Amino acid sequence: MRIILFVATMPAMLAFVMGCDQFQVAPDQPVSRSAEPEEPTSQADYLPQTAVKADHETEGPTAVDSALEWMRKYTKTAETLVQTQKQKEQLEEDKRKLLAEKTRLETELERAQTELEQANALLIEMRRELEGWKKNVLGFRNEIRDAEKAQLEALAKVLRLLGGEVPRSEAGAGEMISAKTEESESETAE
Repeated sequence: MRIILFVATMPAMLAFVMGCDQFQVAPDQPVSRSAEPEEPTSQADYLPQTAVKADHETEGPTAVDSALEWMRKYTKTAETLVQTQKQKEQLEEDKRKLLAEKTRLETELERAQTELEQANALLIEMRRELEGWKKNVLGFRNEIRDAEKAQLEALAKVLRLLGGEVPRSEAGAGEMISAKTEESESETAE
């Protein structure tokens, strides 16, 4: 508090010590000085020098016009702020929806990937089984050929024992056997 009082009274004390005429209070009777020319002194001679003068010559916005302009700018900014807040709320709602959609799709993707892995494993297993089946069928086909060949040889021996002629080539033997089977079939059919 003392500091504030000291700072407030400091300019007045300096003016008193230095003898500043601007801050002196004029007595009821004017003081005449012999060294200076006689001019009328008033109590506020310094005010015209420091006072703010109105510019009537320059035409500009008045305080009311400025206030109206600032009010329009404030209104426009407030409306923009409201629209921006609405957009923000809409974007946040969209974001929530998209996050929910994302989690749903991620769950679906994981399920689809596991199903795909299971389907791939099943296809690989089926392929192995098919390859094994092919090997078995091809091996069995060779066995069937060997069995048919043995049957043909046995039939040829039977025909020789019965007194028939057996051709030397295998193709001829096959024709002969097929002719014999056709004859026996036709006899059984009658």
